[in-house]
Amino acid sequence: MRFRRLPRPVLLGATVLVIVAAVVLLLRRDDGDGGPTPDEVRAVELTALAADDDARLGDLLDGRPMVVNFFAEWCRPCRQEMPDFEALHRELGDEVRFVGVSLDHKRDEAEAMVAQTGVTYPTFFDPRGDVFAVFDGVQLPTTVFVDADGTVRGSHDKILDADGLRDRIAEDLGVAA
Repeated sequence: MRFRRLPRPVLLGATVLVIVAAVVLLLRRDDGDGGPTPDEVRAVELTALAADDDARLGDLLDGRPMVVNFFAEWCRPCRQEMPDFEALHRELGDEVRFVGVSLDHKRDEAEAMVAQTGVTYPTFFDPRGDVFAVFDGVQLPTTVFVDADGTVRGSHDKILDADGLRDRIAEDLGVAA
């Protein structure tokens, strides 16, 4: 079998693309600390979705670990998982704090999503994705598991049903349901 040589410009272009991709991956890679520091997590500013209860994430860390769920109205898997999050919030609310963060661009869309899914835990509004970026979010849905000290113990960037969420809470936060 005889192989045809690629022209030099094609080889050069492919090499440049590989180098650029490697640099991007190096810049985005986790530096080994599991994400943001506890101080960075506590400093995250949250804009309340339905009320005037803006907060820092650190204000919500009241001795309980926290489940932070990022969602958007246009995200079908988000819509599917949110009732399960609400059910576990009702079951584990004394042991684990649940927080929702909408990435919708319009507040009314986010409020409608919360109402339609029956969520009662605190929800916040992040239309520019600033909070999502702190947690290195890439796709929705994303759920982040934060211990009571503000250390990120894990994250999940796909749909979670009640059993999967229960397993992650036990595994990442040490709370059995």
